[in-house]
Parts: sequence; C-alpha cells; structure tokens
Amino acid sequence: MDVDAALHELGLDRTATWTEIKQRYRAELRQHHPDVVGDASGSDTSKTAQLIAAFDTLEAATSAGERPLPGDPVPSSPPAVPEALVLRTRPGNTFHQLLDAAHALGEVTYVDPEANLLQVLIQPDGAGPCQLVAELAEVDGRSVVSFSLVSLTEVGAPPIESVVAELADLLAG
Repeated sequence: MDVDAALHELGLDRTATWTEIKQRYRAELRQHHPDVVGDASGSDTSKTAQLIAAFDTLEAATSAGERPLPGDPVPSSPPAVPEALVLRTRPGNTFHQLLDAAHALGEVTYVDPEANLLQVLIQPDGAGPCQLVAELAEVDGRSVVSFSLVSLTEVGAPPIESVVAELADLLAG
C-alpha cells in the first residue's frame, strides 16, 4: 500500500499530522475491530487488516512521525506568535521537558500525556493567580506548544508573551 492509499484508507489527506494519523487510526480500530464490535463475519476483520496496513505504511514512511510524509514540500517556519513555542526536540521527549519546566514555573494542576495537555497555576509578579494551559502538537515534524492564559481573579493576567518567554527560558536552561 502506498502513502496516498494509506491516507485514503484512514480518511486523511497529506496535511494530516502524525498525531492526527494516530488518533484516526485508533478511532477507526475501535469502530471496526472484531474483538470490539463482536463481528465474526469477517467484514470487520478485513477492514481491520486494511487499517493496520495503512497505519504500518504511514509509520514506516514517517519513521513514526519523526519525518514528514514523503513528497511533502519542505515545511516553512511557523508564524511567529507570542502564544506559541517551536521546539526542535524529539516529540517523545518534548512533553516531559515541558512538564519539568512547568513545575519550575508554578504548580502543575493537570497533566494528560495522551492529549499532550498540561495546566499550571502560576502567580506572576504584579498579577493575580493565573491558569496557563499548554497543548503540545506535532506540526510539520516540529513540536509546537500553544498556550492560553486566564486570570483567576479580577486583578488580571500579565501579557502572555512574558509568561511564554519565561517558560522558554526554563526550557532552554
């Protein structure tokens, strides 16, 4: 099976990230796997085999998400926005590095490694307590962390740029 056929089997196109590929594969398997749906007729067995072959093709073509899909254009740099960090690390390590930095920034109140989400309670100087939410995603072979910052009081939150810059310093340190 070639890459385009594998993407088609999963209902995806060439813009799909490795995370999206894995999520779609797992969702489709849950819908069609005979052990889950209890179908002994063989139709779901055939569909499951096709899904596994598609995923194996994409996994091999991208080295399990380490490289972009073959034939993709060289990814351009993501836009510079203050609410995002582009990290050039192996995706498997990035979440743990982010978590370590978040512990140094404040009190980590929620961690979901499967969804690549974490929440941190911070107390910036001159501001009330704030909730920083970080979401890690794989975009064009790079780890991108998107942030949101919400004040938990009427005092207000500091500019998100300063909080993201502080986290970036912790990651670099």
